[in-house]
Amino acid sequence: MEEINAIRSQTAGILNAAFSMAKRSCFEIGKRLEEAKALVPHGEWGTWLEDNFEYSESTAGNLMRIYREYGSEQIDMLTGRSDAEIFEGLSQSQLVELFALPKPQRAEFVEEHREQLESGDMSIRDMRELIKSQREELDALQDVAEDRKYLKEQLEERDRELACAKKAAQDSYYELEQLRALPAAAPQEVTVVVNQPSDEQINAIRAEAEEALAASHRAEVDKLNEKHAKALQKAQKESAGELDKLREQMAEQERTAALKLRQATLAADPHAAKVSYSLEAIRRAIADINAEIKAMDAAESGSGQKLRARCESTLLRIVNDAGWQI
Repeated sequence: MEEINAIRSQTAGILNAAFSMAKRSCFEIGKRLEEAKALVPHGEWGTWLEDNFEYSESTAGNLMRIYREYGSEQIDMLTGRSDAEIFEGLSQSQLVELFALPKPQRAEFVEEHREQLESGDMSIRDMRELIKSQREELDALQDVAEDRKYLKEQLEERDRELACAKKAAQDSYYELEQLRALPAAAPQEVTVVVNQPSDEQINAIRAEAEEALAASHRAEVDKLNEKHAKALQKAQKESAGELDKLREQMAEQERTAALKLRQATLAADPHAAKVSYSLEAIRRAIADINAEIKAMDAAESGSGQKLRARCESTLLRIVNDAGWQI
C-alpha cells in the first residue's frame, strides 16, 4: 500500500509540473504523461486518468503521441532544426490532423502553410481538406511508382533471360570455332546449331514484353472500374428500393390515419354515421346505374344518354328534398 501511495504521489507531481508548462507546449504534457504511465501499475491507467487528469484517455493518448512524433530536440543535419522547433507553435488539434500525413511530408506541409496555421486563418476543416487532397496525391504517386517498379522488374528479368540466351549462343559459336581449328587427321562429326538473336530481334522481344505488361495493367484497371461501376449500380438500386418502400409505408400510414379519423368522427355522431351509410349506399347504386348505362350505350349508341339524364334529374330532386349533400 505504501508503494502504491508513493507512486500516486510521484505521478501527481509529474502531472502538476505538466500543467504548469501547458501554456508553453503540449509536448511537455505528452512527455510528462509518458513518464506517469510508466509508473502507473498495469491496467490502472484509465482509472488514474479519471482521478488525476481533466481530459479523456483518447486526449491523453494524442498528447503522448504528439510528444513521440513531434517533440524530438535532436538537430537535423540537413535543416539545422529539430522537430520540436518545426512544429512548436501549432495547436493540439493541428498536430493531431498532421498524423494523417507520412512523416516526411509533415514538415513540408507546416513550412508551406506556417503563416496561415499560426495566425489561425486556416481552420481545422480547411486543414483537413488540404491534407486529404495531398494524401490522395501521394497515394496516386505511390501507385504509379509501384507500377513502374513492377514493369522495371519484368523488363530486367527479360533482359537477364536475353543475356543468358546471348551468352549461350556465343559459347556455342566459340566451341564451333575451336572444332574448326582441330587437325584434319582427327575429324569429328559435330552438329552445332547457333541461333544468336540479332539486336532487332532483341528489341522486338523487349517491345513485345512491354506491350504485354501494359496490356495486363490496362486489363486490371478495366476490371477494377467495372467492379466499381457494378457496386455503385447495386447501391443506387438498393437506395431506390428503400425509398419506394418508405413512400409506400408513409402512404399506408396516411390511409390508416384517415380511416381512424373517419371512424372516430362517425362514432362521435351517430346521426352522421347513419347519413354517411345512406350516402355510401346511394353512391354504390349510382355506380351500378352508370355501369348499366355504359352497357346500354355499347349495345345501342345514344340510348343510355337519355336514361342517364332522367336518372340524374330524379336523384337530384330526391337529394334536394331530403336536404342531403353528395
